[in-house]
Amino acid sequence: MRKVEEWLKRAGTADGRIDAGRGRRRTGGLALAECPELAMGLQKSAVRPAAGEKESGCMSRIIDKPYFTYSAYSALTLGIQAKCPKCQGAGVVTADRDNAFFRCHGCGHQMTRDRTVYRYAVHNQCRHCGRYYRVEIQDEAKQRFPVLHVACPYCKSRMPGEVLRTAQGFSYADEIREGKEPYFGLELWFLSYFQGKPVWAINREHLAYLIDYLSADLREKPFGLPKRTQADHLPTFMKTAKNRERIVKLLKKMQGGAD
Repeated sequence: MRKVEEWLKRAGTADGRIDAGRGRRRTGGLALAECPELAMGLQKSAVRPAAGEKESGCMSRIIDKPYFTYSAYSALTLGIQAKCPKCQGAGVVTADRDNAFFRCHGCGHQMTRDRTVYRYAVHNQCRHCGRYYRVEIQDEAKQRFPVLHVACPYCKSRMPGEVLRTAQGFSYADEIREGKEPYFGLELWFLSYFQGKPVWAINREHLAYLIDYLSADLREKPFGLPKRTQADHLPTFMKTAKNRERIVKLLKKMQGGAD
């Protein structure tokens, strides 16, 4: 310590500064190489974590993902992991423009659902007033019949008419609600509860994202993207500081236990 004090007195100052030209720390204009004891002290202070940082000296940081990275639409790309209604094992829901599909990895059970939106209506000419009419059939149970008796909207006379089905487009995926995917209404494979509220992930990639996001010290939005990001899907109770640690433990338990 005395050697350091003598060196500082000889240097004329104890203020440190950076010599940008040579890219090395100097004190009072003299190189630290002239006083190894001072160099070691400054080196130790440089790696000491600042207030609020972890002992490693750096805070964990995550840049959030775009809004629809993990959603019901993931069935079109990544797939949604869901519980098989037959064996309760793990399966996957996928979809294309026309159909949604489910396949169980265990028992092999498969399901297909048409995503096309159809309009059902009876087109007819009234036998009494002679006018042409079309009556929309909204009741799903009645849409299955090839012929229905409906009333003419003009004279109210009832008569049989053929039910015609017309394709209008394809259905848009609804949001995941109460831990169930919207295509078949199957329970998600990665599903648990925190204080009675569902905590879920659509697949392993989504589960890993949730763990990383909620564990991070710094959570940032990606530069140049719209204001809404993937984290905006999360309910408030998951993002609250007092709950995050316990929810991360719950997510990690799902990650390790659901194989």
